[in-house]
Amino acid sequence: MFRPDGYPEPREVLRLSEDELREAGLSRQKAGYLQAIADYQERGLLDYDHLSQLDEEAFTRHLTAIRGVGRWTAQMLQMFALDQPDVFAEGDLGLQNAMRVLYRLDETGRALQKKMLLIAEPWRPYRSLACKYLWRALDNSPAVNAEMGWA
Repeated sequence: MFRPDGYPEPREVLRLSEDELREAGLSRQKAGYLQAIADYQERGLLDYDHLSQLDEEAFTRHLTAIRGVGRWTAQMLQMFALDQPDVFAEGDLGLQNAMRVLYRLDETGRALQKKMLLIAEPWRPYRSLACKYLWRALDNSPAVNAEMGWA
């Protein structure tokens, strides 16, 4: 019961033993996470139409209820799978590094994330696009610097 693109259906993942998942290269912990996600899907809790209508916080709360899924994962799914335009991943190390450099921030930890959220607030409703530019800003090649207008 594999999908055409080669990924197994959730019910097939649930039928696999931990040893079979480990043979596929997954750690014990990741095998458990994968089965938790498959179980969520099988229970009808990952319905695309429903999930795509949730705001950022509701979506994150819903997904982080799955063992092994954190805030960062939920935000990346919103940005890249659901193509939602207004997601800001303040916990992403790449964004933190870019904002530290570009905004000369000295804060760390929660204080840094709080400062980043304040800076990003005026970027609504296009914070996802801002994240993509910030990730791109980490590439210090002359061509990228010129493209970004920083040369």
